[in-house]
Amino acid sequence: MTTEFKIEKGVPIPAPNLKGKRGPTPKGAMVASLEVGDSFLFPIEGGPTRTDASRMHALTQSYSRKFGYTYVVRKLEDGMRVWRTA
Repeated sequence: MTTEFKIEKGVPIPAPNLKGKRGPTPKGAMVASLEVGDSFLFPIEGGPTRTDASRMHALTQSYSRKFGYTYVVRKLEDGMRVWRTA
C-alpha cells in the first residue's frame, strides 16, 4: 500500500489556540480582559471561604505566568475583588 502526499504552497497557518481544550472560564475571561487599573468584584453569597480565595489566587497566578500580568486579590464581605496592577 502506498500513500501519496501532495505538496501544497500558500496554505495559511491557523492562529494558536491559547484558551486550552475547554476554553476560559467566566472568571478567567474577566481576569484576562482586565487592563492596568481595572478591577472586578466576584460576588460570593455568604462571603468568600479559604477555598474561594485559593482558587482565585491560582487563577491570577496562572495568568501572571502566562502573560506577565500582575494582580492583587482581596477578600471582601460580599466576595472577592481582583485588580490588575501591571
